[in-house]
Amino acid sequence: MTGFPEFNAPAFHLAHTALMAAGYRVIIPGVDEEYSEAELAALAASPANRKKWLRKDIEDILTVDEVWVLPGWEYSRGALLEVHVAQQLGLPVFLFGTGLRVEDTVQGYVEGAAETVAG
Repeated sequence: MTGFPEFNAPAFHLAHTALMAAGYRVIIPGVDEEYSEAELAALAASPANRKKWLRKDIEDILTVDEVWVLPGWEYSRGALLEVHVAQQLGLPVFLFGTGLRVEDTVQGYVEGAAETVAG
């Protein structure tokens, strides 16, 4: 979410609404938290908060049957971790807006992900 205007909240809310309407139980980090963009930026800058949020993400992944990511996920360190954990657990990972499995689209993302991790 960091690095996106409004922490990509509009896209998260769109995905949340669409997936709920399709009958999914949806877990989106931070969706029920009400912070201003400035407050989120300050919180995200804290290594302690980042560790806490990443641990919560992993805990959430342990409770689901599949994971959906937003376009641009490959540029997010948190989403890269979530996808990695899901794949290691054998969970399917889908790209929201396409319905395609990330494994089917990942070839085009390898370079962007490598740049994100290195940066």
